[in-house]
Amino acid sequence: MPWTWWFGVKFAAGGLGTFHALVNCVVHVIMYTYYGLSALGPAYQKYLWWKKYMTSIQLTQFVMVTLHIGQFFFMKNCQYQFPVFLYVIWWYGFIFLILFLNFWFHAYIKGQRLPKAYQNGKAHQNGHVKDKHH
Repeated sequence: MPWTWWFGVKFAAGGLGTFHALVNCVVHVIMYTYYGLSALGPAYQKYLWWKKYMTSIQLTQFVMVTLHIGQFFFMKNCQYQFPVFLYVIWWYGFIFLILFLNFWFHAYIKGQRLPKAYQNGKAHQNGHVKDKHH
């Protein structure tokens, strides 16, 4: 990723390639705010109820990027200096969309991405089963 960003900014700044960078930056500010709160420890867990929404925001990002860059495939004449980057951006967006949809399916539809400490709605702590809400 750093290599493609460096190459893109150095040789093909502007044009269709800038939209995904803006959306990506906004999503990363939200995402690292979540990770920052998470790193503060158990006292801040009550502020992390929005994990599922974070994944939704990321999925929305990948849909937006994939659709936005996809307009290139319908252009008769693209004025973009290095159209190869449009393929790279589209490929990144599409691959991440598939990966995050897979995560969404397993985490929120099948419910199989819970930590091992949580099984069947119970938290296992020191060999004892405890209701996770207490």
